[in-house]
Amino acid sequence: MLVWIALTLGAIAVALVAEFVVFAVVLRAVRNRPLATHATERLRGPTQVLVAALVVGSAMASSPLSAPARSRAERAVGIVVICGIAWLLSRAAGVLVTEATRRLRIDVPDNFRARTMQTQLAILQRVVTALIAILAIASILWSFGEVRALGASLLASAGIVGIVAGIAARSTLANVFAGVQIAFSAPIRIDDVVVVDGEWGRVEEITLAHVIVRTWDERRLILPCLYFLEHPFQNWTRPTSEILTPLELKLDPYVDLDRLRHEVDEVAAGHPLWDRRVNVVQVTGSDATTVTVRVLLSARNASEAWDLRCDVREALLLYLRRQQPSALPRIRLTGASSPAN
Repeated sequence: MLVWIALTLGAIAVALVAEFVVFAVVLRAVRNRPLATHATERLRGPTQVLVAALVVGSAMASSPLSAPARSRAERAVGIVVICGIAWLLSRAAGVLVTEATRRLRIDVPDNFRARTMQTQLAILQRVVTALIAILAIASILWSFGEVRALGASLLASAGIVGIVAGIAARSTLANVFAGVQIAFSAPIRIDDVVVVDGEWGRVEEITLAHVIVRTWDERRLILPCLYFLEHPFQNWTRPTSEILTPLELKLDPYVDLDRLRHEVDEVAAGHPLWDRRVNVVQVTGSDATTVTVRVLLSARNASEAWDLRCDVREALLLYLRRQQPSALPRIRLTGASSPAN
């Protein structure tokens, strides 16, 4: 028995050394190919597990174990092989998705299609991983005769069990289906700018169960996928990231609008965040003491629009204070003359 164990361990060691040499040669041969290098590095772990399990399985034929012990050992080796194959397949799927995502650039202005595909790939990877895990668990359970017998006895009542399970997990299943629907109908995508319940942020991650939104102040909103199918929300980057940004000023009715428009033109033209699509100055309201002047500018995306609005507002207030101080709001008191005696 000890001799067999020693020989088996020696065979495993030799196989692992040979596997190490093969992977080292492959890595050297593909060092200039990022995809092949990444795949080789990621698949090394599950390959080592499979090699060791296969060596042990081959050695079982000559093992001095009794028939029941050999059966249990072969079952254990089979479970390890199933886990190794599942690990290998999930790693391979991850490599393909990572490589496809790497080719999709979202750091460019026109990134609508890239963000849509990145979202779909992320959801697809999670679905494939979940299916591989379910099949692996089912295969492991099916290797036990007791489980097969139990499955046969419950086959007649599978319909009732399915109905009960469906009712018990209806919210979970609805959320999973919502995640898949989001991936392919694309109401939101990764890196979309959204406003949810008054909170402004970017979609950071989409899973089969929830969506993570990173707010402007680095908080994280974690919402179920079903929320985005059942509640209204704002998406500022569908179908493009271009956006208009308004700013309003309460000014005195004596403001010189022509000079103000000229100043807005100069400020916008000299600002790197203005995309030169829209530049409008309008009086949108008035009351007894002030008029409301709205400046409408355009920007490439929501973040740049916010910075542009803040910078232009600051520049206009500085201009009014220096060049048109009479245009700043003021309170006028008018006294009525007393009637003559």
